[in-house]
Amino acid sequence: MLLPFLLILSLIAKFIEIDISVPSFSYMVHYFNVPEGIIQLTIAYNFLGFCIGGLFFGPLSECYGRRRIMIIGNTLLLIGAVGCVFAPSIFWLLISRFVQGIGVSTSVVVFAIVADSYKGDEAVKFIGIMNSVLTVVMAIAPVLGSFINEIVGWRGNYATVAILCLISWVLLLLALPETKKDRDIFSLKKMMKDYRKLLSSPRFVTLSLMSSLFSAAYMSFITCGPFLYMKTFGLSSTIYALHQGAIVGCFSLISLFAGKILQKLGAIKCVISGTSVGAIGSLLLVIFSIIVPHSFYLEV
Repeated sequence: MLLPFLLILSLIAKFIEIDISVPSFSYMVHYFNVPEGIIQLTIAYNFLGFCIGGLFFGPLSECYGRRRIMIIGNTLLLIGAVGCVFAPSIFWLLISRFVQGIGVSTSVVVFAIVADSYKGDEAVKFIGIMNSVLTVVMAIAPVLGSFINEIVGWRGNYATVAILCLISWVLLLLALPETKKDRDIFSLKKMMKDYRKLLSSPRFVTLSLMSSLFSAAYMSFITCGPFLYMKTFGLSSTIYALHQGAIVGCFSLISLFAGKILQKLGAIKCVISGTSVGAIGSLLLVIFSIIVPHSFYLEV
């Protein structure tokens, strides 16, 4: 039971570090006296670090072990989180968010550990439990972030992530076992060859682009969301957080039943249905923003 607890705990900070911070965006604009676009870069820099780290941590864990890479990643995550708490300027905040993103990218190693430790139905069951816990935490994160921001200020949200990172880091250091028994010799040439093979697969590229483009659209929305709700609509950060929580809650609800939906519809129909619903939702957002541009309830 200890390994599942360690893995889920290590993912909580990684999964909430964006949603918990966005209710503070408008306050951070005033604090640093910078344009809104600069604060939105805190998410862009975070994802840049995630993308760069994600390319290397998976292959490195095959060569140097899961435990070592997990601890290195969580160390970077902790350093980045602490850097955000004490950032004296927007420059240091962006650098800290970039470092955080590199640390977050070790989430790919968690799934490698699951594959090492569990097989068949046992692995499916564990991933289902992990998915259930994380989706609930994600739904709560923006609401929690709003209350922390009102009580402590924007640094309090990053401090919450830092505390979770510290607890996770200590427990990983003390109790995480090594699950990768057979090690490979690291070869940059082999890694590049593997990536070329993936990128030459039309199926892989198509499926990757579909999920990536939808994620990019969602991230674009949540970076603008705080300013839309608080500046354009004149609402409080709490109302924004509740709306954001409703959006994430819908995602969480569907995620909880994703396995059963997949079994019933099949992979192809799930992809088509999900893409269609996302496209319809985006189209409705455009239509409502033209017809009733001041109705914030329709943005949900």
